[in-house]
Amino acid sequence: MKAAITAAHKNKLRVAVHATERITAQLAVEAGADYLVHDIENEVVQENFVNLFKNKHVVLCPTLVVGGNYGKVFAGKYSFSNDELKLDNPEQVKTITDYPLPDTVNGKLMIDRLANGKYLARQKTTDSVCAVNLKKIVDAGVTVATGTDAGNIGTQHAGSYFTELEAMQRAGLNMWQLITCSTINGAKAMGKENSWGSITIGKRANMILLTANPVQDLGNWRKLSAVINKGVVINIAP
Repeated sequence: MKAAITAAHKNKLRVAVHATERITAQLAVEAGADYLVHDIENEVVQENFVNLFKNKHVVLCPTLVVGGNYGKVFAGKYSFSNDELKLDNPEQVKTITDYPLPDTVNGKLMIDRLANGKYLARQKTTDSVCAVNLKKIVDAGVTVATGTDAGNIGTQHAGSYFTELEAMQRAGLNMWQLITCSTINGAKAMGKENSWGSITIGKRANMILLTANPVQDLGNWRKLSAVINKGVVINIAP
């Protein structure tokens, strides 16, 4: 891992690492990883681990909802949110309730395991650990970027964004923290914070205009007036 990260950095590339356990995440950060694509789910992190994240300027994407969605789909306990029904691709949404039967022995074993009640119960504990860790990491000043890992089973593109924001809010993040995670911190994850992610003279004009205060309520984020994409204004019909 260290060799791969070193080679990437020599070519001016940032490195994202999939690590959900504390020890693998720690090794990745120590090896120079720039971005961790999941929260730590197997234990509550300690201060020395959080400080390592902060000192190394690592960006974390918590993806709080993706893990539990596997079990919900395979156990037939998945319920659609209004956002999924309004915003997601209907063909993709359909696959959640019309999932193809496994065509291999290993596939059936995996689905049976994920559909097991013990998995769903264990996932609730994992979700709680992730929420605690997210709050500790944010409060310590670590850079956190909003993301959903959409494309995985039960986690749809577009609609899952608001589901993730709600989970982050339940974990204890305030509105300003959510806004920061969804704007400048996303740019930092890509190493593009000098180009976009905040409203500053000289940066690319990528922003949304709202008709209500986004700091007051998460629902106000949906009240669009216009989208500005690379300087092009797209007015939203009321």
